Amino acid sequence: MYRIDTLKDWQLKPRLACLYPCKDCDGKNQSQCTSCWGGSRNPTYLMKERGSCRKTCDIGYTSNGSADRTCVKCNESCAQCKDDGKVNDKFKCVRCNKEKGFTERRKGSELCFDKPEIECSFPCLTCDRAGKKFKFCTSCRVKSLEKYLLKDKGQCLRLCPKGYKIKDTQCVLDIAVVKK
Repeated sequence: MYRIDTLKDWQLKPRLACLYPCKDCDGKNQSQCTSCWGGSRNPTYLMKERGSCRKTCDIGYTSNGSADRTCVKCNESCAQCKDDGKVNDKFKCVRCNKEKGFTERRKGSELCFDKPEIECSFPCLTCDRAGKKFKFCTSCRVKSLEKYLLKDKGQCLRLCPKGYKIKDTQCVLDIAVVKK
């Protein structure tokens, strides 16, 4: 195949044809795609990092609404993201990336969130890392019945004990009771 030189000096220079489905390829390698053939009947997507054309983007990639059908990596929190052909699909996780420390999608969000470094005993939300059982709570689950933190004991309680009062989500010493 011959094409007119891009320098527009009107000299015909031989150029290697790309191997299908590559539309354009690296000048040194016929199968290293830089763009892909494809129409509405047979769309192909460019996996730029791999230099290949595919029928769909690989898992962990999305077209992200790209008109030229170039696949991009999903957001780092996603092991797999949506590929609905819409802009920002790369931020819409289908599965979380556990290898990077993400475990769950929170209600109403399509991103995944960091997993806690330690698993605390219920009803603790967060706990002290000392010890093996992680029962010394540093905060409590708000939607739990035991939602009030008795900080000095590291316990989550339904109600504060005698001599304590509720302040926000903690049991604090009731100064009025102490003065009596």
